[in-house]
Amino acid sequence: MDFRKRLPNGDNSDLTYEDALPLLHFLDKYATGLIGYRTLALFYKLNRDKTLLDKLTSHDIAYSILLYENSTLVWKEDSKIRVDNPAANRSERLRVERHEVTKYHKKKERKFGLDVMGGQRRESNIFGRSKKKWMQ
Repeated sequence: MDFRKRLPNGDNSDLTYEDALPLLHFLDKYATGLIGYRTLALFYKLNRDKTLLDKLTSHDIAYSILLYENSTLVWKEDSKIRVDNPAANRSERLRVERHEVTKYHKKKERKFGLDVMGGQRRESNIFGRSKKKWMQ
């Protein structure tokens, strides 16, 4: 969504509600989830004269745009899998091979191997060896 291209000379003085509607819809859908519905409900309760735009910071807006840009292809692939396999349950849909990956972050299926203490497995071997020496 590039709103500056829609405005003459990049001037925002003649921006109408209809011009801003896609941005407002995006903020309502994604930035509201970022803040949290309960937090936003409390904000509205305590500040009856303020709106969502008063609560959002520029950082919230930038982060929600980044999340959307990062995950759009993965979300589209997930929705396509749901449409193609409507009778499949969750575990069957998770077994379908996926091709799309997020742009800026690691794959969502990737999990790091951790031991009971929370360290990586490589560290757990060191701990196990020292524990054996200590137990002797």
